[in-house]
Amino acid sequence: SFCSVSCGNKHIGAISRSGLVFTWGMGSSGALGHSDNKNRRHPAPIAHLCGFICDRVYCATDYTIVITNYWATQLFKSATRGISEEDAKHLRKYLQHQPLDK
Repeated sequence: SFCSVSCGNKHIGAISRSGLVFTWGMGSSGALGHSDNKNRRHPAPIAHLCGFICDRVYCATDYTIVITNYWATQLFKSATRGISEEDAKHLRKYLQHQPLDK
């Protein structure tokens, strides 16, 4: 089961109770973080984040941000497009209202 879920325009990210990150949806922009551009119909764990306990996931237009227990941020997005100012505002608001009490 998932303890945290975030929805982007065309993809979803979720964190399991054990801290694993799963993504699914449209993968054309690389937003899913699986090192490919494949679409996924079902939740799939992000393999290169196994071994980290993930605290937060944030999905937006065409990127996903994951914050791990080591305070490292993993950003998955299209290489051709940066984060828009509107998405940056939403991200700042999201991060300010999510306590890291773990």
